[in-house]
Amino acid sequence: MPYDEFDDQFIPPRSGSFRLIETRLPEAGVDFPRTRSELEGMFPNESACRTYLERLRWPRGFVCGSCDNTSAPWRSGTGLMACTRCRWLVAVTNGSTFHGSCVPLMRWFRAIWEVTDQEAGASITTMQRVLRVRGQQAAIECLDALRKAMALPAQRQLRRSVEVAKTYVEVERRGALGRRTTQKAVVAVAVERERGDQGLMRAKYLPKVNGGSMVRFVSSAVEVGATVHTPPWNGYAALGHAGFNHRIGIQAPMGDIGHIVMPDLQQISSLLRLWLWSSPNVSTENLQRYVDEFTFRFNRRSYPRGLLFYRLMILATHFETDNGWAGIDKATG
Repeated sequence: MPYDEFDDQFIPPRSGSFRLIETRLPEAGVDFPRTRSELEGMFPNESACRTYLERLRWPRGFVCGSCDNTSAPWRSGTGLMACTRCRWLVAVTNGSTFHGSCVPLMRWFRAIWEVTDQEAGASITTMQRVLRVRGQQAAIECLDALRKAMALPAQRQLRRSVEVAKTYVEVERRGALGRRTTQKAVVAVAVERERGDQGLMRAKYLPKVNGGSMVRFVSSAVEVGATVHTPPWNGYAALGHAGFNHRIGIQAPMGDIGHIVMPDLQQISSLLRLWLWSSPNVSTENLQRYVDEFTFRFNRRSYPRGLLFYRLMILATHFETDNGWAGIDKATG
């Protein structure tokens, strides 16, 4: 099965696609490491990391962002490049998750390996150890930056037959004391039926749950004209007017709305609740980040760990954090 089958439009448009760039799929040991020891061998120093980022950013070769010159640029030992025609200066980390961070690229690469190598994701303690930052808050910010990269847009919409429903998850209640330390939050989930198996999924935290918010979620996640299967709730009634072929799910013999026969959706909802239960410090403020990470992993569940690393590296290279790294710079060890 081609690696790209589940990733239509996955790579940002400016970088092209694997087939257009190299007419081949990514190769283990060349484009991405297979093991931790191979990771150490591929990225032994900062220079090797910068070379790798340059290849991810300009897969067809350097292109000046000012004059579109494609000649080989002048390079400095610190990662700066200058166009030979217009003298335009650019760092290889510009426009990436790593830009402005004082954490060395080698540590970032090892942190991304930890995130993709563990099925449950890297813990804050692990990130703190790998990045060698002093405070937990710095490790949290780095992990959050990678989760933002996982949610990079331009993913294709779900097609053909899709199951949609809302599920309730438990999150922490900020500032709560005593027994009521958690609260319920609603996450809308959509999963594609792929030849009798589960295909791609999309999920979104809904602060306000009503028919309008569900229709907006479905419109953004599902292709117009697709068949959408939902539980019998009045909030889904407008899906037919929005251009979808709306089908109400069949109830189980118990007759309760909570027992609708939608096995794919029920399984994914259970996995999402388990994922969030095993993740500490999940609140309504950061719930969407955890949901994005779960979606990223689920949609690439058949990938080798090294290829998952490669995908996240591509996203991190083309995604610029909007918060800056002032706090992390001060906390760097």
